[in-house]
Amino acid sequence: MPELVIAKDLPAKLIGRRIPNIPLESTEKNWLKKAYLAEYIGEAAIVGVFPLGVGFREVPPLEWTEVEAIDACMEQNRELRNKHHGMKTLGINIVALSVQTRVAQLEFAQEMNLPFPLLSDPGVTLAEELGLPTFRVGSCRYYQRLLLFCVKGKVAGVAYPVSDPKRAIADMAACIHEALIDRVG
Repeated sequence: MPELVIAKDLPAKLIGRRIPNIPLESTEKNWLKKAYLAEYIGEAAIVGVFPLGVGFREVPPLEWTEVEAIDACMEQNRELRNKHHGMKTLGINIVALSVQTRVAQLEFAQEMNLPFPLLSDPGVTLAEELGLPTFRVGSCRYYQRLLLFCVKGKVAGVAYPVSDPKRAIADMAACIHEALIDRVG
């Protein structure tokens, strides 16, 4: 069974932590809606956290390529999109989150044809509440790429750092699948 490794700089105490019920803006159903993160978690969910996607109107900072590869953010969301149907049949929601505005998130979701909601957290509130890793480019603060697996409102697994989104998501899906088989068997 693939293991989800918690990096040294991401505290192990994240496992078991309750997802805070913070209000965020959403792209759900291609209309803009205020919602609470806990609503999207439900019984089980994968939360894909990423720094910034590429929208039509939002240009990434000039220093961006030195800090983070935008392609990897797109790849992470593409892989979550590819796993969406399979996870949904297992009763697992998928949601993604970044600091982009809800308008930029909506454009990104449409551009990427994402079947799951993107949540906008421009104040990095979730990072403050859970201690998630971030970085700065100029005056802007961004999330580092990571995946959270949440069960009944609590963090049950973490993939971080996510340098290879395809592999990280495949490993997380394998862990989830195996955990479900163990629970049934």
